[in-house]
Amino acid sequence: MDLEKNTLPSFVEIDGRTYGIKTDFHWGLVFMRMVNEKHFLSDFDFFYEGDVPQDRQKGLDELVKFYVDRQELPRVVDEKPDDIILDYAIDAEYIFAAFMEQYGINLFRDDLHWLEFQALMRGLHGTKLNEIMDARSYNPNDNTKAETLYRLKKQMWEILPDDEKDEKLQDFWKKLGY
Repeated sequence: MDLEKNTLPSFVEIDGRTYGIKTDFHWGLVFMRMVNEKHFLSDFDFFYEGDVPQDRQKGLDELVKFYVDRQELPRVVDEKPDDIILDYAIDAEYIFAAFMEQYGINLFRDDLHWLEFQALMRGLHGTKLNEIMDARSYNPNDNTKAETLYRLKKQMWEILPDDEKDEKLQDFWKKLGY
């Protein structure tokens, strides 16, 4: 995002040629899901408007540069790389509610550029979504009451890898006697 320009980018440049890309935030969410599922590397042409770059690797690299969050600050310090603090699908209701509460934006009706969406996400504060993300990112240092509360909140809101979700579901059914 460059505030010195009066528009947001709608294309990428590859080998001196511009290629239109889909910039609506819905497409950014699709791209992020595909990145997380690691199965998009062969089929990404539909993110382009019209012509698709001949050089597949450069085409993919430019899409990654556009869609993947490249926020420089705040720097992440001592964060476990395994911690997932936001999942656009799991947290969809809370994201929707946060945008309505904070900005009056209905994500099903209002159009937002992907970069606008990311900036507004970073600007959220005091919402249930922020509380959930705080709980997921909590890193306990000692056993004070506040530490214990945050540890509990983190466990409540933790996003589990798929294999652990299956185990939790099996444990749940066992507790019910199935």
